[in-house]
Amino acid sequence: MRTLILTAVAIVLSTPVVAGPMSMTCENPRRAYFVTFDGKDLILDPDTDQTKYLVLAAHDGTVAGMVGQGSGLGFAAYFTGDSRIDLYSDDKVIQTDRCKPS
Repeated sequence: MRTLILTAVAIVLSTPVVAGPMSMTCENPRRAYFVTFDGKDLILDPDTDQTKYLVLAAHDGTVAGMVGQGSGLGFAAYFTGDSRIDLYSDDKVIQTDRCKPS
């Protein structure tokens, strides 16, 4: 987790935030869901429950941050290339959800 946070801080300090909306459809073992990054927030299923993840950094189609307050989980969302969302705990990937750009 510390590595993810340090990486996110380094990105923030060295580059501007990604401008403009990006979206993709992802799938985990339970269901498919829609993800949007609006330049500020990463929002899951924006038309339904609007779960927001705290964004710490965004650069070149990659968005990184924390899953909720105090959860101990981090995420990295890749909107370009190998589109996916990786969830982290203790600096290890614990889940990868494959995605398709929308």
